[in-house]
Amino acid sequence: MRRMMVRVTALLIASLGLVVVGGAVTSSVWACETVSPEGICLDGTVPAPPSPTPSEDPGGGGPGPECHDIYTGAPLPCTEPNAGVWFDPPGCYAFMLEPQPAAGDPLWEGHDPSEGSVWGCDSDFSDAGNTFFVPGAPPLVDAGDLALQLVARAPFEVADLRLAPDPALHSYVNVENWVWVPKRQWHDVSVSLTVNGATVTLTASPSKLQVDMGDGGGPLVCRTAGRRWVIGMGDAAQTSCAHAYRTVSTVGTGGGYDARGRFAVVGRLFYTVAWRCTGRCSAGAGTLPGEYPAPPGDEIQVEVRQRQTVVTQ
Repeated sequence: MRRMMVRVTALLIASLGLVVVGGAVTSSVWACETVSPEGICLDGTVPAPPSPTPSEDPGGGGPGPECHDIYTGAPLPCTEPNAGVWFDPPGCYAFMLEPQPAAGDPLWEGHDPSEGSVWGCDSDFSDAGNTFFVPGAPPLVDAGDLALQLVARAPFEVADLRLAPDPALHSYVNVENWVWVPKRQWHDVSVSLTVNGATVTLTASPSKLQVDMGDGGGPLVCRTAGRRWVIGMGDAAQTSCAHAYRTVSTVGTGGGYDARGRFAVVGRLFYTVAWRCTGRCSAGAGTLPGEYPAPPGDEIQVEVRQRQTVVTQ
């Protein structure tokens, strides 16, 4: 069998809702102790260790209860950070398999995955043995809820917005201003997180470029990255992402242009989100409703002028 182990310590055993006392496995209260800034539960409450009996701790103190070697009777720590948790039977240190076997796998010994988890001894074990079922596992992770919280960690692109005519110059009323982001920014992004035996992988795909053109109208919405404008394009060139201003950016009190007048243009990308989950999951895959915004890009200042008509005789 592949070595599909996660090294667990007493903290993880607590997070699994299990306490090992003298080699026996008992249930513990499941709760959340450590919460990420996004509200993601990262572990379980660590229960207080059981008080050792005189036979377990003859010195009247020490680190806690001991387990015993099934062959020699020698005392053993019930948990070892680099070895796992002592189970008697089968008489070995063990780890919870990660990912867990599929429902119906013989390793479940006829149990439903909701009833517990499958563990394996810390040795080179085979399909034929050295795995066993442990009752009393934490509830399945709500994969969709975890994916929703994981959106805050997704490496969304911050729009590097480009305009033509170049904002360093100026534009005119009724002239199409091409809008785009570099193609390198229009790509899927992914992030994963493992919590309490479940690994959720979120994949977000860009769905639109939304731009506030600064003139008080509704946002410009483009379903692609837009088309880059390059010098030499003729009047026949077209793009699906452009905006024509209907008014100048500022007119002075005397009716002339005020060169300080600008429209503030800000763009941001939006994403649709899908997720998949392995391990102790409430579901294997799904999508999140709606579209999720990346942080807005830098503000661009655009001056818009009115062409003047000169009539000669």
